[in-house]
Amino acid sequence: MAKKYGVTPWGAELLRVLERKTDYGRLSRGKTYANTGKVYDVTIEGNRIAAKVRGNYSPYYRTSMTFTPFSEMEIGKIRKILDDNPLILASIMNGELPEALLTKLLEAGVSLFRDFEMQCDCPDFWGGFACKHIAGLYYIAVSEMDKNPFILFSLRGFDLVKAYGIEKEIIITYPLSLTPYREAEVSRKDPEIIKLPDTAPFILSMLSSHPPFAPIDYREVMEEFYKKVPRALAQTISPLQSEAIDGIERLLQNAEYRFTLEHIVYGSHFRVDNPLLAESKQLFDGLDAVFDDKGMVIAPLTLARLFLSFEDTNGSPGYRYLFFLFRVAYLMIASKAFIPMVIEEKKKLIIAYRPLHSIPEVRKQLSELSGLAPKIAKAKREHLDQSSATESILSAVMSDFVLQMKFRHKKLKNNPPDISLSFFEGKALKISSFEESNLAASVYHYFAVFDIIKSQYRYKIYIDREEEYTLTIKVQHKEKEYPLSQSLKVLKRMEVLKFIAFLNAHLPETSTLLKEASIELSREKLETFLLNTSTIIANLGIDIILPRELKNLLRPKLTLKASSKSKNLQSFFDLRSMLEYDWQIAIGDQTISVEAFEKLVEEGRELIEFRDHFVVISPEEAKNIFAQIRRKQRMSSFEVLQASLNGEAFLTEELQAFIDKLFTPREITVPGTLQAELRAYQERGFAWNINNLLNGFGTILADDMGLGKTIQAIATILYLKESGFIKKKVLIVVPTSLINNWENELDKFAPTLTYDTYYGLNRTIEDADIVITTYDIVRRDLEKLKKEKIDCLIIDEAQKIKNPGTETTKAVKSIKAKYKIALSGTPVENNLAELWSLFDFALPRYLKSLGDFSKTYAKAIEIEKDACKTERLRKITAPFMLRRLKTDKAIAPDLPEKIVVDEYSTMTKEQAALYQSVVDESLEAMADEEKKGALVLKLIVSLKQICNHPHNYDKKSPIDAKRSGKSQQLITLLDTILQRDEKVLIFTQYTEMGDILVKMIKEELLTTPLYLKGSQSRKKRDEIVARFQNDVQHKIFILSLKAGGVGLNLTAANHVIHYDLWFNPAVENQATDRAFRIGQTKNVTVHRFITKNSFEEKIDKMIKAKQKLSDLSVTVGESWLAEMDRGELKELFG
Repeated sequence: MAKKYGVTPWGAELLRVLERKTDYGRLSRGKTYANTGKVYDVTIEGNRIAAKVRGNYSPYYRTSMTFTPFSEMEIGKIRKILDDNPLILASIMNGELPEALLTKLLEAGVSLFRDFEMQCDCPDFWGGFACKHIAGLYYIAVSEMDKNPFILFSLRGFDLVKAYGIEKEIIITYPLSLTPYREAEVSRKDPEIIKLPDTAPFILSMLSSHPPFAPIDYREVMEEFYKKVPRALAQTISPLQSEAIDGIERLLQNAEYRFTLEHIVYGSHFRVDNPLLAESKQLFDGLDAVFDDKGMVIAPLTLARLFLSFEDTNGSPGYRYLFFLFRVAYLMIASKAFIPMVIEEKKKLIIAYRPLHSIPEVRKQLSELSGLAPKIAKAKREHLDQSSATESILSAVMSDFVLQMKFRHKKLKNNPPDISLSFFEGKALKISSFEESNLAASVYHYFAVFDIIKSQYRYKIYIDREEEYTLTIKVQHKEKEYPLSQSLKVLKRMEVLKFIAFLNAHLPETSTLLKEASIELSREKLETFLLNTSTIIANLGIDIILPRELKNLLRPKLTLKASSKSKNLQSFFDLRSMLEYDWQIAIGDQTISVEAFEKLVEEGRELIEFRDHFVVISPEEAKNIFAQIRRKQRMSSFEVLQASLNGEAFLTEELQAFIDKLFTPREITVPGTLQAELRAYQERGFAWNINNLLNGFGTILADDMGLGKTIQAIATILYLKESGFIKKKVLIVVPTSLINNWENELDKFAPTLTYDTYYGLNRTIEDADIVITTYDIVRRDLEKLKKEKIDCLIIDEAQKIKNPGTETTKAVKSIKAKYKIALSGTPVENNLAELWSLFDFALPRYLKSLGDFSKTYAKAIEIEKDACKTERLRKITAPFMLRRLKTDKAIAPDLPEKIVVDEYSTMTKEQAALYQSVVDESLEAMADEEKKGALVLKLIVSLKQICNHPHNYDKKSPIDAKRSGKSQQLITLLDTILQRDEKVLIFTQYTEMGDILVKMIKEELLTTPLYLKGSQSRKKRDEIVARFQNDVQHKIFILSLKAGGVGLNLTAANHVIHYDLWFNPAVENQATDRAFRIGQTKNVTVHRFITKNSFEEKIDKMIKAKQKLSDLSVTVGESWLAEMDRGELKELFG
């Protein structure tokens, strides 16, 4: 496409001058010469512009144009025009020659173009008639004058830049702030994630169609570019769907981060340090990352994609900051709140991208985010402060994103101009010729309007009201404000003028305010300002201060008034057929009828005064509201319920009373057959459960770990069974590691209920009140289980069905039951797919399909952190999901100082075989009474080690968590603790077992635990303790019992795990008290690991029986076991 010349009024006038000095043929061929690069080596010396032009009969011809300098009188006239019209000078500084100056110069008898001499050594040139070579040079000159209006004046001997001292105002500076790092507090508070508007319409409204740096309409190009952004975003940095993502998340939670900003922005990168990364690099297959023994180097966009897949905000300071930063980057790109920026580097032009910080919401978001920034970013080997780091990283992500878009505009798609390759493919353009010398300035000025805010002054527009509304503009410097007219006299005139020139294009009243303090606004002008101009002005970074009634303009919202045809509703699920609807319009907290709204709309105004408020009613909004009313879609019972819970519907008194009654707990007595006394909060949970189940709703009991979800579920089963609501079987589905716990809890708390464990080889379903099975068995034996008559289905550790697409999830959900209960101790509110899946189990269709749910909530909450959507979801799920934390004020008084939980595990086949062989061999050797005592103690050590892990005993078995029931249970428990962002101490008697645990935890959970051993120096021990107490990423601390038993204060932990027991409560308590002591502000849960059907379980029962008589002292140790006779030992170990 041929380049356009004379795209400005000045350029057009210049071309008219040339047309008078030659004919059309030469003019046309000259334009072709200019377009095809035949005019080269262009130079300007004083008032002479010269070049070489390729010829037909000579390699080149020398051409030149020499302009006659202005006379002193002409310069005086020009200065007077500029002094009397400061807006014209400001426009020139902003890179444009206003048409008003052309008009005023002609009126004053000054011509910029008339007087110049031409010269060319070609045979076609004669006298004052331009040849095609001079025409080619002229076109090049016109193009450069469009880019740099100062050339026009300098060629006539008047240096505007020097004359007005504006050298600094026209310099292109580096676009990013690189402020050196200053010590700053890193916020631990989650930043507010601000909903951003679509900024593309605003950006495009600020751009002209044919800037001089491109041969095509670049406003059209940028419009096409921004339209492609949403689709490219979904393809480029949408969250990863990978089974490896949980492991990657854990690795990166414990990593340290360093960002290096390259000067041209492209090529900037992150250094991520965690030694476990190199060992786990297979998780990153398909991702662009370079690994070494310390960690990896990764591009910002690749890291962003990983972080957008993560769910947990907790981790190292760098992880936490980037967790939110990459979400902000995603939202800014989605709302198109980013623009090109010009970087000059060694006579090269680079165009990268940065946040559009003139927008108020963007500025607020950057400020919120910067408070989280640790010392993370470097540029030119200097650490950057928090705000510079934030802007730099976001710019790197945005620039990488544009490269990945691979955008090509439709016009010249196959042969785009070099400037487009710079805009969209990161190409560095070499500035080597005259035609390129003003390219950077031209692109810079095209987007300079968005940098008004980069000023030492703050600009404010006040709308006030006495009798009529008035508008005032003020300029603030430090603490003082000046009216606009006064600011030109007391502040830096040129800086204020640049602002005025930009503003005047959108608020013509600005020029009046150069002479007057304020202007009066008619109702029409007020409406225009509020509905159109104010948005543009605010988006340029200018403060707008409005009176109270104009601050919050109300918008109409369609709402529903629902009533029931019957006053005797019996069941919630009959509600849909009994509903009647009446549409109303809500304006603020008031409602009006559809008829009244129609009258408001008939006025034809967009800004309407309504009961001491102003209402904005755009034609499009009114059209949508009336269309919704005409559709009259019927709502489901669930939709009416949700609208009621959210306050989005107005219900009649009878209907509201019916819904209120649904969620008012009945007085329900805990069954007398429950062999336990429920705490007050457990009684409330039990009653809540029964109430929802009897109303036909499934429930999700998501209490904190240790608050007794199991006993509340058992109490519920007893009540439903004894009250006759359950007549068929209860099916309980659990992870394999929890089978023993459920068996023990049922034996202990509900001995009147019979149960059968459907598990193992040759399994059969017996006739019992309760059947306990595992998720894996449900998947395998689904058809068999579906044939059973089941009244109640309970799933424990319900996060096992968090992935809706797995066969296990589908199998569990396909089992029919009248009553459904899901138990989960993990914070499901952080994982929306898991939340939906649990509701799809407990209350199918309540949250609609996964697609509908994701569209409404997933992006809004998980990425945008939309507080309104979060609150809406909380309100509609709260009646059916009960989650209490140990820290809740209503719970804490009911809790004991520490919660002790016995965790039972089953030996693997390998463990059981090894265990039995050691027992048989040892009992035979104990026939010798003299050796019995020593052999007993040796046997205890051997069996403990076998129960711990085969490798702990034989030193040769592979170190694999799957080879030990205890190890499997530990990994499951630790995974839950880590998900909850809590800390844990693990005590073991054996140093070697500690080493085994370190290896297994690293392999299974991809985190390196701290480990305290007796062999470490005091300094090393203190250092490890300090890291556990103070560093958020260190959550697991293994201690050998002797090393960790004395003199340590470890109050950061709220879990204590005794991996192997001493069979001495005093020693156990001494270790537990490392966490539970003065300074502890958390509730502590103690987990005692016991191997089922082993000597550990039998000894534990014996000790508990003894404890009822009197506590064992610390000094007793395990020696009392050696005093048993052979028959007792056989019973104990057999």
